[in-house]
Amino acid sequence: MALLDAYLWIKIPGASDGSCNRGVTGSTTDPEWGGIVDPAAVAWFPQMALDLVHNANPAFHVQRVALEISDAIELASLDRRRRSRGRGSTW
Repeated sequence: MALLDAYLWIKIPGASDGSCNRGVTGSTTDPEWGGIVDPAAVAWFPQMALDLVHNANPAFHVQRVALEISDAIELASLDRRRRSRGRGSTW
């Protein structure tokens, strides 16, 4: 495209890009994230969210943001447990 300068990909910060094994043959884990299995694409990825916070420029007040992320993780966990018991969403 002659008039195109760049593509811009926008996504929710902290959303997973999907699983990746960084080219390690036969591996199902991601060595960049400590050997964990990456969450499915678009699923909340708390390690990635915290990494974005720690690398932000200008810097965030990390304690407050980390606490908010921890609260969000706990709410998501409670919601999953509730759904697994057939009680619907807490949202």
